[in-house]
Amino acid sequence: MPTQRRRRKLMGEINVVPYIDVMLVLLIIFMITAPLLTQGVQVELPEANAEADRSRPAEEPRTARAVGGSRRALLPQHRRRRG
Repeated sequence: MPTQRRRRKLMGEINVVPYIDVMLVLLIIFMITAPLLTQGVQVELPEANAEADRSRPAEEPRTARAVGGSRRALLPQHRRRRG
């Protein structure tokens, strides 16, 4: 005697219980770590004794422009073309 299997109706809902568990774990982690982030750590930074080098002018900014296909041109700021 062949047995007939009854097809289950597909559910259109998402089981959110695992997501709630993960959210609660993350909430606990953030609640524990938040007070630790407000406390600062004392860092001793070195001081620079040298002055900035102003003997030569700053370089002009360069612009990369796609010429066509995979070719690219590196143009100085004053030679930059429009378009």
